[in-house]
Amino acid sequence: MVSFLIFWTSLKISCKLPKRRVGGTKCLRESKKSSKNTLAKNKKKPKSNSYWRKKCVEVAKQLCKIRDGHKCIRCPRSARQGYQMHGSHILAEGPGYLNISADVDNIKTLCAQCHIWWHSYPTESGKWFEEKYPDRIFLLRKKAILLKNEKIQWEKRLQKLREQLNGQKNS
Repeated sequence: MVSFLIFWTSLKISCKLPKRRVGGTKCLRESKKSSKNTLAKNKKKPKSNSYWRKKCVEVAKQLCKIRDGHKCIRCPRSARQGYQMHGSHILAEGPGYLNISADVDNIKTLCAQCHIWWHSYPTESGKWFEEKYPDRIFLLRKKAILLKNEKIQWEKRLQKLREQLNGQKNS
Protein backbone atom coordinates (compact mmCIF):
# COMPACT_ATOMS: atom_id res chain seq x y z
CA MET A 1 0.00 0.00 0.00
CA VAL A 2 2.85 2.37 0.87
CA SER A 3 4.58 1.66 -2.43
CA PHE A 4 1.35 2.47 -4.27
CA LEU A 5 1.10 5.86 -2.49
CA ILE A 6 4.69 6.70 -3.36
CA PHE A 7 4.04 5.77 -6.99
CA TRP A 8 0.81 7.81 -7.03
CA THR A 9 2.42 10.96 -5.59
CA SER A 10 5.37 10.72 -7.99
CA LEU A 11 2.90 10.31 -10.88
CA LYS A 12 0.93 13.36 -9.74
CA ILE A 13 4.09 15.45 -9.50
CA SER A 14 5.35 14.47 -12.97
CA CYS A 15 1.94 15.08 -14.60
CA LYS A 16 1.38 18.57 -13.23
CA LEU A 17 0.85 21.20 -15.87
CA PRO A 18 2.40 24.63 -15.48
CA LYS A 19 0.09 27.01 -13.64
CA ARG A 20 -1.36 29.94 -15.52
CA ARG A 21 -0.68 33.33 -14.16
CA VAL A 22 -3.88 34.65 -12.57
CA GLY A 23 -3.04 38.33 -12.60
CA GLY A 24 -0.50 40.42 -14.47
CA THR A 25 0.76 39.81 -17.99
CA LYS A 26 0.07 36.77 -20.09
CA CYS A 27 2.74 34.63 -21.61
CA LEU A 28 3.90 35.63 -25.08
CA ARG A 29 2.14 32.75 -26.82
CA GLU A 30 -1.25 33.61 -25.23
CA SER A 31 -0.94 37.32 -26.07
CA LYS A 32 -0.26 36.54 -29.76
CA LYS A 33 -3.35 34.31 -29.92
CA SER A 34 -5.57 36.89 -28.30
CA SER A 35 -4.33 39.70 -30.59
CA LYS A 36 -5.10 37.53 -33.66
CA ASN A 37 -8.60 36.82 -32.33
CA THR A 38 -9.19 40.51 -31.65
CA LEU A 39 -8.14 41.43 -35.20
CA ALA A 40 -10.41 38.75 -36.64
CA LYS A 41 -13.35 39.97 -34.56
CA ASN A 42 -12.82 43.61 -35.57
CA LYS A 43 -12.82 42.84 -39.31
CA LYS A 44 -16.37 42.79 -40.60
CA LYS A 45 -17.06 40.64 -43.61
CA PRO A 46 -19.33 42.20 -46.20
CA LYS A 47 -22.78 40.65 -46.17
CA SER A 48 -23.52 38.30 -49.04
CA ASN A 49 -26.24 38.86 -51.61
CA SER A 50 -28.19 35.87 -50.24
CA TYR A 51 -28.09 37.43 -46.75
CA TRP A 52 -29.82 40.58 -48.05
CA ARG A 53 -32.30 38.53 -50.09
CA LYS A 54 -33.33 36.55 -47.00
CA LYS A 55 -33.80 39.79 -45.06
CA CYS A 56 -35.99 41.07 -47.91
CA VAL A 57 -38.08 37.90 -47.75
CA GLU A 58 -38.62 38.38 -43.99
CA VAL A 59 -39.91 41.93 -44.49
CA ALA A 60 -42.03 40.90 -47.50
CA LYS A 61 -43.68 38.21 -45.38
CA GLN A 62 -44.55 40.83 -42.75
CA LEU A 63 -46.03 43.07 -45.47
CA CYS A 64 -48.04 40.13 -46.81
CA LYS A 65 -49.52 39.39 -43.38
CA ILE A 66 -50.54 43.04 -43.05
CA ARG A 67 -52.04 42.99 -46.57
CA ASP A 68 -54.08 39.87 -45.76
CA GLY A 69 -55.21 41.23 -42.39
CA HIS A 70 -53.35 38.49 -40.48
CA LYS A 71 -55.94 35.99 -41.76
CA CYS A 72 -55.42 32.70 -43.53
CA ILE A 73 -56.44 32.93 -47.19
CA ARG A 74 -57.66 29.32 -47.20
CA CYS A 75 -59.65 29.01 -43.99
CA PRO A 76 -61.30 31.44 -41.54
CA ARG A 77 -58.49 31.29 -38.95
CA SER A 78 -56.76 34.52 -37.90
CA ALA A 79 -54.02 35.74 -35.61
CA ARG A 80 -56.68 37.46 -33.48
CA GLN A 81 -58.13 34.07 -32.66
CA GLY A 82 -54.69 32.98 -31.46
CA TYR A 83 -53.59 31.05 -34.50
CA GLN A 84 -50.05 31.37 -35.80
CA MET A 85 -49.86 32.90 -39.27
CA HIS A 86 -47.13 32.04 -41.77
CA GLY A 87 -45.96 33.89 -44.84
CA SER A 88 -45.60 31.24 -47.53
CA HIS A 89 -44.28 31.48 -51.07
CA ILE A 90 -46.62 30.79 -53.96
CA LEU A 91 -43.80 30.06 -56.40
CA ALA A 92 -40.98 28.43 -54.43
CA GLU A 93 -37.66 30.15 -53.80
CA GLY A 94 -35.83 27.67 -56.02
CA PRO A 95 -34.06 28.23 -59.33
CA GLY A 96 -35.98 30.46 -61.69
CA TYR A 97 -37.93 32.17 -58.93
CA LEU A 98 -35.21 33.70 -56.69
CA ASN A 99 -35.74 37.18 -58.14
CA ILE A 100 -39.38 37.19 -57.07
CA SER A 101 -38.80 35.51 -53.70
CA ALA A 102 -39.13 38.86 -51.89
CA ASP A 103 -42.06 40.04 -53.99
CA VAL A 104 -45.10 40.58 -51.76
CA ASP A 105 -47.34 39.28 -54.56
CA ASN A 106 -45.48 35.95 -54.41
CA ILE A 107 -46.29 35.45 -50.72
CA LYS A 108 -49.58 34.42 -49.17
CA THR A 109 -50.71 34.25 -45.54
CA LEU A 110 -51.60 30.80 -44.25
CA CYS A 111 -52.28 29.46 -40.77
CA ALA A 112 -49.89 26.76 -39.56
CA GLN A 113 -52.30 23.93 -40.42
CA CYS A 114 -52.94 25.21 -43.95
CA HIS A 115 -49.22 25.78 -44.45
CA ILE A 116 -48.61 22.12 -43.64
CA TRP A 117 -51.37 21.19 -46.10
CA TRP A 118 -49.78 23.44 -48.77
CA HIS A 119 -46.47 21.55 -48.57
CA SER A 120 -47.93 18.09 -47.96
CA TYR A 121 -50.18 18.16 -51.04
CA PRO A 122 -48.43 20.38 -53.60
CA THR A 123 -50.52 19.25 -56.58
CA GLU A 124 -53.84 19.74 -54.79
CA SER A 125 -52.79 23.03 -53.18
CA GLY A 126 -51.43 24.35 -56.49
CA LYS A 127 -54.72 23.59 -58.26
CA TRP A 128 -56.66 25.22 -55.41
CA PHE A 129 -54.57 28.40 -55.68
CA GLU A 130 -54.85 28.55 -59.47
CA GLU A 131 -58.64 28.23 -59.25
CA LYS A 132 -58.98 30.83 -56.50
CA TYR A 133 -56.42 33.34 -57.86
CA PRO A 134 -56.02 32.68 -61.61
CA ASP A 135 -54.81 36.20 -62.50
CA ARG A 136 -52.27 36.29 -59.69
CA ILE A 137 -50.52 33.07 -60.63
CA PHE A 138 -50.43 34.10 -64.30
CA LEU A 139 -48.84 37.48 -63.46
CA LEU A 140 -46.33 35.88 -61.08
CA ARG A 141 -45.12 33.45 -63.72
CA LYS A 142 -44.84 36.26 -66.25
CA LYS A 143 -42.92 38.42 -63.76
CA ALA A 144 -40.58 35.50 -62.98
CA ILE A 145 -39.73 35.13 -66.69
CA LEU A 146 -39.08 38.87 -67.06
CA LEU A 147 -36.87 39.09 -63.96
CA LYS A 148 -35.03 35.80 -64.45
CA ASN A 149 -31.80 37.37 -65.73
CA GLU A 150 -32.03 40.62 -63.75
CA LYS A 151 -29.32 41.43 -61.22
CA ILE A 152 -31.19 42.63 -58.13
CA GLN A 153 -29.47 44.75 -55.52
CA TRP A 154 -31.06 43.17 -52.46
CA GLU A 155 -29.64 45.65 -49.96
CA LYS A 156 -31.38 48.55 -51.74
CA ARG A 157 -34.52 46.46 -52.14
CA LEU A 158 -34.52 45.86 -48.38
CA GLN A 159 -34.52 49.61 -47.72
CA LYS A 160 -37.57 50.07 -49.98
CA LEU A 161 -39.42 47.18 -48.34
CA ARG A 162 -38.70 48.56 -44.87
CA GLU A 163 -40.04 51.96 -45.95
CA GLN A 164 -43.21 50.22 -47.15
CA LEU A 165 -43.47 48.34 -43.87
CA ASN A 166 -43.06 51.52 -41.82
CA GLY A 167 -45.70 53.20 -43.97
CA GLN A 168 -48.09 50.26 -43.42
CA LYS A 169 -47.56 50.24 -39.66
CA ASN A 170 -48.08 54.01 -39.37
CA SER A 171 -51.36 53.99 -41.32
